[in-house]
Amino acid sequence: MFLFLFIFFYLGMTIDELFILKIIILIGISIYLIKNKSKKYKSYVFVYLLGIFISFIYRQNFIFSNIGVVVISKDNYFILQTLTGRYYCSNYENTYEVFDLLKVEGYLKDYSFTTYESQFDFNEYLKDSFVYKEIKINDIKTINYSLIRPRSFINRYISSLGENSKIVISKLLFNSNYNHEFNFLISKNGLFYYLSISSFHLGLVFENIKKILQIKINEKKSELIVLVINFIFIFISSYRLSIIRLFLFNIFRYINHFHRKEKFDRSEIIGMVFLLLGIFLPQSLKGTSFLFSFPLYMLLYYFNEPIKQVKKRHRSIYYLVLINLYFIIIQLFINGYCSLLSFIYGLLISYLIIFVFILGLIRILIPIDFILEFASIMIISSIKFFDKVNLIIYTKDFNFLFVISSFVLILFGFYLIYTGRKNKVFWSLYGVSLCILIPCLPKERLYENSVYFINVGQGDSILIRNKSTSILIDTGGVNDIDLAKETLIPFFKKIHINKIDYLIITHDDFDHNGASFSLCENFKIISRLDSTNYQPIYLKELSLVNLNEYRDKWKDKNDSSLVLYLNFKSYKFLFTGDISKSIEKYIINDYIDLEMDYLKVAHHGSNSSTCEELLKIFSFKEAIISVGAKNNFGHPSKEVITLLNKYNVRIRRTDIEGTIKYSIK
Repeated sequence: MFLFLFIFFYLGMTIDELFILKIIILIGISIYLIKNKSKKYKSYVFVYLLGIFISFIYRQNFIFSNIGVVVISKDNYFILQTLTGRYYCSNYENTYEVFDLLKVEGYLKDYSFTTYESQFDFNEYLKDSFVYKEIKINDIKTINYSLIRPRSFINRYISSLGENSKIVISKLLFNSNYNHEFNFLISKNGLFYYLSISSFHLGLVFENIKKILQIKINEKKSELIVLVINFIFIFISSYRLSIIRLFLFNIFRYINHFHRKEKFDRSEIIGMVFLLLGIFLPQSLKGTSFLFSFPLYMLLYYFNEPIKQVKKRHRSIYYLVLINLYFIIIQLFINGYCSLLSFIYGLLISYLIIFVFILGLIRILIPIDFILEFASIMIISSIKFFDKVNLIIYTKDFNFLFVISSFVLILFGFYLIYTGRKNKVFWSLYGVSLCILIPCLPKERLYENSVYFINVGQGDSILIRNKSTSILIDTGGVNDIDLAKETLIPFFKKIHINKIDYLIITHDDFDHNGASFSLCENFKIISRLDSTNYQPIYLKELSLVNLNEYRDKWKDKNDSSLVLYLNFKSYKFLFTGDISKSIEKYIINDYIDLEMDYLKVAHHGSNSSTCEELLKIFSFKEAIISVGAKNNFGHPSKEVITLLNKYNVRIRRTDIEGTIKYSIK
């Protein structure tokens, strides 16, 4: 019953996502329940409507109420839950804790954070947390402080550790991103599951604690002690969702075992946990947190019986294969890449990770810095080594159809096991492997012709792809991250590009060439061209020539930009670098007879560029503005936007759309 209740609630709360599919599922379940004359059907309808109601309430901001409780608190922001909605509040050097009651003076505005291709999207994270507005703060008054202040304790504890211990323990024990490079490495290699506090680590620790306790005390008391420890960990982890979920699961399991005489099976307990979380913490049913928990729990539950048909010594292998196939499929679907070897790494180092996890807890009470530092160095070194030997597959084409096909084949495999045909399971695994590998094959090298305006924030980076030949114009560049390692290279690998034939730097501005040095160090570059050595590029289906023939005459480096004209089959692009209006007028005079369809707006939409004559004479269909959200320069300017609208040029912006692709036919 509780499992069906949760499914109906989930369908109601997320009805806007995959709408058609969920309506079909809802109709199918409804027909099944009515046909079987289920007496609980009214309850299912009620929770379905409750899900819709909760989702609707969380999405609305009818009236701005400025008194609320902090529900999420990070180093430079907090989320405020009020009676009328939840809001993002920027607060550098934030000291507020979860459950602090605040009065925030200010006004509501739309938030917009700079995102980069192939990186974490904070805007989507906020939406998944039901946060749709930001409070621009004028003043904050504390009405009441929370009695429990875990962040203060965590910050003091981390600051007292050695440098390597800080990196590992902050992630493993508190899920804090203390070191950006370490966080990037574990993300790239699919090791988040192993190296952040989770129900996986605590589950193993708790099982061992229970075994030790049961030497002296009975099962019931040992379960109660573990529940108390689990409850304490909710605060240590700063109210991490997976720890709350584990606590609820353990409570329901305890009640079911000792007070209900196993009235409910495991699936019903899972349904209870997620239904309760959905009602009181609806954000728990959104995003990757849900995808990596509920479906996997249900798979493990329903495949438990088939796995019992195999020999006991082989069961752990079947569970490992199932779990890792699930992770590979979901990671490919969400991220566009996955590590095929991360589970092997997890097996090899899991005991060391658990050991460091326990050491981190002991270190709260006893100074064991030398041992903890040494163990942390071992983990960091092993990850760096694993990064060099890891096998990562990439794709942008692993869609919902491949996900469904993979799971149907997995189900078929376990059906074969259940019916005693284990020798034929190979065909099921073979089919799943094909579903995973087919989208990862570099088939684009055979047919794809396209132009990408890569989302690099406040900067320029344009990729031209002619089947197996790749041309990159500029690399972008920002100070706080390595765009080459974290944006460009992952993006190239997702679309199966393993080399850049021509890297062209239009001019020597950091937002155009800042990532070029790292890109040349970490990726195969055949030829590097700039304004000093540029020669026209002629391929079978395209030509790329420079129109700024007077670039050596200009003292301003923006005016010395390469201005590249791309003739790609029937598509005509003008890439203008950062040139000013005066240079645009020279180009108009020299090339007035050229056909131009698509304009890369100069200087990110600055009012120093994009003269009216350029738009009037060339009649562009579309204009692309490569720009970062809420940048400090006010780009793009209202003047440029007004001009583009005046000449009916469709405006496309990387800060709004992300990476923009043109398929050349």
